[in-house]
Amino acid sequence: ALNLANNRIENKGAEYLSKANFPLLTLLNLENNSIEDAGADCFAKTNLCMLTTLNLRKNNIGPLERKIFQNNARLKVLF
Repeated sequence: ALNLANNRIENKGAEYLSKANFPLLTLLNLENNSIEDAGADCFAKTNLCMLTTLNLRKNNIGPLERKIFQNNARLKVLF
């Protein structure tokens, strides 16, 4: 697990994290980081193959972006 809650990650940080090499990471907590749709979209296409839970609570994710994650059976996203 990697807990980065309350760290002002924002969209650019989310993009970097989605491309990072964390082969065994299963839970990523990004709660309250001012991430918007563009940042969340990076995780819809992520290479983090073991990631099963992504916490995006208290961010600025819109309803259309949330729908994209509903179709991902492997990844549980918390909004």
